[in-house]
Amino acid sequence: MSEAETLLVQLRCLKALHETPGFRAAAGRMFISDRKLRRELTALEEATGVHLVDRTDVATVTPDGERILTSGIIERLEAHQESIHEAVAELKTLLTAQPDPADVT
Repeated sequence: MSEAETLLVQLRCLKALHETPGFRAAAGRMFISDRKLRRELTALEEATGVHLVDRTDVATVTPDGERILTSGIIERLEAHQESIHEAVAELKTLLTAQPDPADVT
């Protein structure tokens, strides 16, 4: 599996966790074990250097994770697999950009 394909799997895991809070429920949605889901999410956090999952009683996505999910990057990666390298670079830029103070509530 290429780096880009691995990233897309990891982002899909993040999306599943957002849509179905809790590792077990999100893993079931992805048809993978919760251990595999945890590994994918940890690898995504390590690769980006950004805390994306709140591991409290029921695991949820952090605000930085939500920024990724609402950015449309996942959908673009899925729709444009041939230009995946450009989208990965944009994702890295998104994660290193400071949020606009007007967006913080």
